[in-house]
Amino acid sequence: MKQLSAEQIDQLYIFVQNNGVHYYDLQTELVDHLANHIESQWAYHQNPDFNDALSFAYSGFEKNSFTTLVAARTKALLKKHMRFVRSCFVSFFTFPKLIVTVALFFSLHSIFLLDAKFEIPFFQLSMIAIQMICAGIIKISARNFEKRLKRKEKVWLLEQLVYKSTTMPATLFITGISFQFTDNFNGPGVVAQWVLSGIFTLVFLHNYIVLYVIPYRAEEYLRDTYPEYDLV
Repeated sequence: MKQLSAEQIDQLYIFVQNNGVHYYDLQTELVDHLANHIESQWAYHQNPDFNDALSFAYSGFEKNSFTTLVAARTKALLKKHMRFVRSCFVSFFTFPKLIVTVALFFSLHSIFLLDAKFEIPFFQLSMIAIQMICAGIIKISARNFEKRLKRKEKVWLLEQLVYKSTTMPATLFITGISFQFTDNFNGPGVVAQWVLSGIFTLVFLHNYIVLYVIPYRAEEYLRDTYPEYDLV
């Protein structure tokens, strides 16, 4: 049976990319599908023209099917990514990381007490400073990923989810700062102090995981998902 050459396989990758699929894993999935379809045509019809066979194979896809596949695959990988984030998050409530979580909780509560004692918005100022730091990390991460795209290196869909998800903490911190003290500089009441300490502990842990833990473990994470990751 007539088989595609390496040059024709490369043409299929270019064809798929030109049709709006920019992630290597999705490109490979579609190239395999098109290649099998073309070789099947050659086996039964002995069609020697590659472009005609490709056009016929592509016509078998419904309109916008490439876009539909990207959306479906993105949804599936996003679920996988969120499970990974959740597993990292849960680990902070098991020993020995639980010690860090408890220490963070009581440190935040102590800041609330300082607010009430000195009538200075220590917590608000701390949140603004941390938000600025996170915004800087987010900007650097996004810039590095955009540089990767401009260099036209092979980019994987899960890789995009890992680095683009660093935009999430900004929203969380903006939401957190909206918990402004209702009693001027006297801070929230006793019950609110404990509740807000718990809320911000969760926010801090989430942001630490998304901004540091997952990007730091990205290579390992991608290898587990894509066995061929180191081969391309």
